[in-house]
Amino acid sequence: MNDIEITIRKVLDDTLRGMGSTPVDVDGKANLLESGVLDSFGYLDFIGSLEDAIGIPIDISDLDEERMVSVDGLCIEVERLKAA
Repeated sequence: MNDIEITIRKVLDDTLRGMGSTPVDVDGKANLLESGVLDSFGYLDFIGSLEDAIGIPIDISDLDEERMVSVDGLCIEVERLKAA
């Protein structure tokens, strides 16, 4: 697990706690929305918190639709944003 994945998973856990849910161990390839881990409002909160954690603005319209909904995919997208 690299630093980006650790950060994403921590932010996800914090988001779930903030929603009154218990953090879960999510498979990196699992779709966070389709699996019910996050609803659409929780996802937006998660992305906002992730922006704060990584210090880079995230425009979800610029993210790859397939990648933006899983931990593994978000790792790729955050690495891409950091490299830009």
